[in-house]
Amino acid sequence: MQITRKSWGEVEIMRVAIVGAGYAGKVQAVRLCDLGHSVILIENDRDRYTRLAVQDLSGLKDPGVNEGLRRHRGSLLTVSDKLDDVGGCSLVFLCISTPARLDDFLDISPLEAMLQQIVNLLAQRTNLPAVPIPVMAWCGAAV
Repeated sequence: MQITRKSWGEVEIMRVAIVGAGYAGKVQAVRLCDLGHSVILIENDRDRYTRLAVQDLSGLKDPGVNEGLRRHRGSLLTVSDKLDDVGGCSLVFLCISTPARLDDFLDISPLEAMLQQIVNLLAQRTNLPAVPIPVMAWCGAAV
């Protein structure tokens, strides 16, 4: 898939993937669509994905987000359950849960696992080597 870009004022319009359709992912998706970006919201939780696919937004209490999801759906916003849809995007946001550990630090292992999946997926598509695990540890330390 070729990435097409056009300008809107000073903002470069991009195709953006958001992995994780929880509250943070939905809010991010709406705000990016409001700016004119094309967004694909990816969710692997079957129940959450199904509710989004049929536009059941009853779990959200933020009316601005509900309105935005309805307004942008089908034009700038696409909902998917396939991680490989990140391949045609200029930018990927990971909005996935990082629960607290017993020592009160964040458990970033879900974030690291998702990042490794995306890196492996993109490496397959481009025939480039996947990012080695030490680089993943560096990314984790940076977070």
